[in-house]
Amino acid sequence: MNRWFTLLGSAIFLSLLLVNLAAAQDAADECSAPPGIAPAIYFVGQGDAHAASAQHARAIVDYTCALA
Repeated sequence: MNRWFTLLGSAIFLSLLLVNLAAAQDAADECSAPPGIAPAIYFVGQGDAHAASAQHARAIVDYTCALA
């Protein structure tokens, strides 16, 4: 019985790891500012705009890009 829990736990862990790796790649693709604009300034402005329009999840992504 314990072996099944171990196998199930391992499968869940591996699936979460793969999802996190895919999400990290998506975040890296999203964090590219237009040419000629400092990325930190661009993403802080985008984050402010998204926060003002109540798109809080998107604002968090933008602020995270500003820190990167």
